[in-house]
Amino acid sequence: MNRTVFRSLRSRLLLVLLGLTGLAALLIGGLAYHNARQTIELRVKARLDSVADLKTQQLVTWLDDRINDIHLLADNFLTEEHFTTILDPSADPERRQAFAGFLTDNLLSMQQARVGYSEIMFVDVAGRIILSTDPTRVGQDVSAEPVVGLTLTAPSGEAIEDM
Repeated sequence: MNRTVFRSLRSRLLLVLLGLTGLAALLIGGLAYHNARQTIELRVKARLDSVADLKTQQLVTWLDDRINDIHLLADNFLTEEHFTTILDPSADPERRQAFAGFLTDNLLSMQQARVGYSEIMFVDVAGRIILSTDPTRVGQDVSAEPVVGLTLTAPSGEAIEDM
């Protein structure tokens, strides 16, 4: 009978030791899993932050390019000179038509060179289209369109809407 108790005590000790070893292995495995998960999450967040920063910079560059396009059209000496003639009711109609054609060609060239412009137009202070890449819209009143209204009321004459 002694041997049965000894075996029984031995097997109990073995089970306790195996249980403690298994518990330690589970704790270490759980900690390793938790640490690995945190590391992966940090890497993914870092990559997403990097992509977000890149996209933000691309959007800023895109917006700067659009603003530069606007300034190229608006601050051009020839544009100003041509509009002086186009808007002068006493100017020669053929000359006004030629200048309007020249400026419209410039607008069309920019529209073709830059992806994303559906229409480029010059609007007077009353909101009437003077020149456009869509000739059917010339003369239309667009003052009720939000972007035109914002531009006409902006102190600088520039309006940028939230994308």
